[in-house]
Amino acid sequence: MPPILYQSSFRYLKRHPWQFGLAVIGVALGVTIVLSIDLTNASAQRSMELAVQSVSGRSTHQIISDREYLTEETYRELKQKIGFRQAAPVLEGFAVLKEKPDQVFQLLGIDPFAEAPFRPYLQDLGGGNSKNLTAFLTERNTVVVSIDLAKQLGIQIGDFFEVEVGCLPSISVMAEHLRESTDLCIYHLEDITQHYVTTLKRWREGFFANLDQVHAQGFSDEFVRMWEYYLCYCEGGFKERAIATVQLMATKPLCKPRDLTCQI
Repeated sequence: MPPILYQSSFRYLKRHPWQFGLAVIGVALGVTIVLSIDLTNASAQRSMELAVQSVSGRSTHQIISDREYLTEETYRELKQKIGFRQAAPVLEGFAVLKEKPDQVFQLLGIDPFAEAPFRPYLQDLGGGNSKNLTAFLTERNTVVVSIDLAKQLGIQIGDFFEVEVGCLPSISVMAEHLRESTDLCIYHLEDITQHYVTTLKRWREGFFANLDQVHAQGFSDEFVRMWEYYLCYCEGGFKERAIATVQLMATKPLCKPRDLTCQI
């Protein structure tokens, strides 16, 4: 910088010290806000990754049956014949607690001896007490819950609480009810879970594309954040196959395939 320009700038700053100070403070505040937003986003993303990892584990691939579950023979072939030693079976279901009837909890059935590579936090199931671990492995209807949930329910290791399992529709249960209570039979079944991932993403994009109309109807920013969380949560649930959806068509005995065709 030429000396004359340097002197001119210095004189201006010397004559307007408060203006210079406010400019510096404004820049500092702007940088602080940007950094805080970046840190908040990074923290939220990391929290979501940890939450997903606690459910899906560190697995890289998932094998899903077109039926309700994979057979034990298939699991044995994967580990013994094909050679996938680091594989673990998982049974998934949903449950409702009497103490929290407004919430649905995901219930995981696992093999603790095979889960170590995928869920390392399960290595200390007993909390340092071998009796607790023995009870978990040998006693029926024994579950592991998070510390936060245990605090909410006011329970400790060894306590009992009631669980209602199967609160979400199951294909096998629906088929059983159709067989026992009606003369309907399943004609067509299609898994549309992955389609719902795209659907929820487009719903979210459409929601934010019309955010002005949402605010115009009197809805707050808290409402917007709640719906964003709900849509993202559901999209992630379908993408990780923590939840699923199918299209099922049931027909009467005398129904003919030609009766099901239509022209659009």
